[in-house]
Amino acid sequence: MQTSQNLNYTSVKQIGDYYYDPSALLGKGSFGEVYKAYSCTTQEEFAVKVIPKDKLATKKVEEVILREIEILQRVQGKQIIKMHYYTQTKNNLYIFLDYCDGGSLQDHIKKHKFTEEESLRVIKQVADAFLAFQKLDLYDENGNKYQVVHRDLKPDNILFHKSKVKLADFGFAKFIPEDEESLKHSILGTYKYMAPQILAKEKYNAKCDIWSAGIILYQLIFGKVPWDCFNHMSHYNDIKKDCLQFPNPIKDETKDLIKGMLTLEEDKRLSWTEVYNHPAFKDIKI
Repeated sequence: MQTSQNLNYTSVKQIGDYYYDPSALLGKGSFGEVYKAYSCTTQEEFAVKVIPKDKLATKKVEEVILREIEILQRVQGKQIIKMHYYTQTKNNLYIFLDYCDGGSLQDHIKKHKFTEEESLRVIKQVADAFLAFQKLDLYDENGNKYQVVHRDLKPDNILFHKSKVKLADFGFAKFIPEDEESLKHSILGTYKYMAPQILAKEKYNAKCDIWSAGIILYQLIFGKVPWDCFNHMSHYNDIKKDCLQFPNPIKDETKDLIKGMLTLEEDKRLSWTEVYNHPAFKDIKI
């Protein structure tokens, strides 16, 4: 792995109090690329998301980027990627974030078969992160308390640092009033992790993230998602007509947790508090 000691200094680019090597790519996203970066004064490691201005050609894309920046400015917690600095130049927009040394959950899925206990440990940390969201004092100009809905929870957006989970990529996230029962909007995210209400373009609430986490838990344990996905409507129809199947034996508590997270009706689906306190996690330390 490239360090500040072996950077190619002929190509290093300084942005504010940070610098990075454009030849040292960490990964690619929907709108830009991510590089390893460093503080000019402390040499502390960071990640920088570099988004070319020409990627902001449409109003919709610009709104996605600005929404992510707004949410990153306001949310914080030990299991949430923190934004440290944001700026833009003539050609690019730069977002400096926490650096995670362990890659994404998707990377680990490709290399490693998760045990039931390991799978539960990941999801318990995800639940802990969302409970931290709920404790944030987020208010609008009228004093109404807001909650954060991620809306694109998937293995690519769950990162690891020092073996602990951190949530990333809030480009599709949204603030909604705490007492808001539901909201409606166009389809965003990755089909196979989407709650059925979003797939059908129906009203939905913050429990859409719990559905996504349930799909991830199932995938970690069984090595596949519970329903194949060809397009959003066929996926929605499969969810409605095909009962949840468990291809291999697992503990009754884990099975009950997955069923509770993947309950079709939102009002019957588990809450994050109920997920975190579920008996399946009784022996899981995070």
